[in-house]
Amino acid sequence: GEDDLVPGSYVAISVSDTGQGMSEEVRARAFEPFFTTKAEGEGTGLGLSTIFGFVKQSGGHAELRSESGSGTAVTLYFPAEHAVVPADPESSRPAAASMPHVATGERILLVDDNEAVRETTKNMLEELGYAVSTASAGKEAIDLLDNGEKVDLLFTDVVMPGGMNGLELARRARQLRPGLCVVCASGYVESAVQAVNDDAAGESFHWIDKPFDLEGLALRLREALS
Repeated sequence: GEDDLVPGSYVAISVSDTGQGMSEEVRARAFEPFFTTKAEGEGTGLGLSTIFGFVKQSGGHAELRSESGSGTAVTLYFPAEHAVVPADPESSRPAAASMPHVATGERILLVDDNEAVRETTKNMLEELGYAVSTASAGKEAIDLLDNGEKVDLLFTDVVMPGGMNGLELARRARQLRPGLCVVCASGYVESAVQAVNDDAAGESFHWIDKPFDLEGLALRLREALS
């Protein structure tokens, strides 16, 4: 709650609508991962939980106000910081070549349905020295594995449309390639995912929270590959 916030300055972003609103029961659970009032197949229940996780990781707070028939208002509070811009902005970013956890010749199969995210992640992986193959859906990734694509690690987004999410892809990939290293990227808090998917923790899948930076990505990949 707001009592958890550290005293200081915050920037508030508020979004409201004039829709049907939520009952108190629904409002109380709206930020829970996988909770949704939509019919099966029409929603994942991850939108608000993703936002909540991102805000909390940023040291902020999310507030939801809603009543049945009276619309909904969501307010996000972010800590206000005064950034100091270095004389050379590039000098503030760690060079991939200087990191101790970079590639040693491995090839990664990157799977993400969002083209912009896929290209950005591909560029980061290549900057770290990895060879990268890409797929936009689970079936496309399975086809690559079926056709003998060299893969040392599967890096997949968790939430993807098209009938096969990232966890299902990881399991099928492991059936084709027993022992394959798998890293699942998730936009919500890792512990929440593992709590909901108890079986995933026993399958030795590695997790990385989105958004991730170059250094965090490098560390998690070396951890998985080692």
